[in-house]
Amino acid sequence: MKLFPVFVFFGNNHAAIVNSDFDGHVTGFHRLLKPYPNPDPNADYSDDPAFDPSFEDLESDKEDYNVFDFLQGRMQTRRYSQLMELMTFYSIEPEFDADKYWNYGCNCMIHGDRPLSDMGTGPGVDRLDKKCREYKLCQQCARAQHGEMCIGEFIAYRRPRTKVLVVDGVEETHKVCRDTPNTCERALCECDLQFAKDHAKMSVVAFEPAHHNMLYNADHQEIQDMCVRGAKSATADRMCCGGVNNAARVFNNASPNQFCCDGQVTESPDGFNSCVPK
Repeated sequence: MKLFPVFVFFGNNHAAIVNSDFDGHVTGFHRLLKPYPNPDPNADYSDDPAFDPSFEDLESDKEDYNVFDFLQGRMQTRRYSQLMELMTFYSIEPEFDADKYWNYGCNCMIHGDRPLSDMGTGPGVDRLDKKCREYKLCQQCARAQHGEMCIGEFIAYRRPRTKVLVVDGVEETHKVCRDTPNTCERALCECDLQFAKDHAKMSVVAFEPAHHNMLYNADHQEIQDMCVRGAKSATADRMCCGGVNNAARVFNNASPNQFCCDGQVTESPDGFNSCVPK
C-alpha cells in the first residue's frame, strides 16, 4: 500500500488535511480574480448566527479527522455530504436526485478528484448550468480571499442550523451558516448554501434533459461543443463581491452597469450604504 506524506493546516475551527502530492500553488482561475475589498471592514456581526449561543455545536457535530481519514477519503466524503444535506433540504422534489442533476451541461460536473471546486468550461448551456458556474466561481472567490489552501474538498465547516427567517415579510425556514464571518469555512458554507437555494428554484423551470451528459439519450458531443470558453476581455476587471457572511459573486468592476454594494452585485449603487469604488 502506498502512503502519501501529508501536511496539516489548522484553522480557527477545523484542521484541513491535504495530500502533499497536491500542488496548491498551481495557477488557477482564482488567480484571475481580485479579492473582495470590503468597504466596511468594521461591520457589526454580533447578531450573526456564528455568535448565537443557541447554535452551539451538538454532540453529533463534533467529528475529528486525522491523516488516515484523509487518506481514506473521509474528509472529501464529509464535504460532499455537507453539500448534499443542503441540496436535500431545499429540494422541491421528495428527494434530491444527484444522478439527474450532476453531470449536467458544462458546469454541473460534480465528479472527479475535485468535484466541488473544479471549474467547468464556458458560461453555461442554460440557466441551471449557469447556477452551477456561479457555485464554482463562489469557491474560486473563497480561495482568492482566504489563500491557496481554501479548497472546497479539504475544508469542512460547522454543520448549518435551521432557523426561521423573515423574507419579504414572510416567515420561512432556512439553513444558516455558523462559522465566524470572513473565514474560509464561512465562505465555503455560504457557497454551498446559496447554490442549494438557487438550484432548487432553477431546476424546476430550467432543467433540460437534452443537456444531460449521460442520461435521457442526450448527445454528449453536442453538449461539449457548446462548452466553449469565451474570449478574455482586456478591459475586464474581475473582482469578487461579498463572501464575508454571504455567498461571493464575481462581477466586472470596469463595467458601468455592475456594482458591488453591501456585499451584493447590483446594477446601480442607489440605496446602498457602501460600495466598492470604481
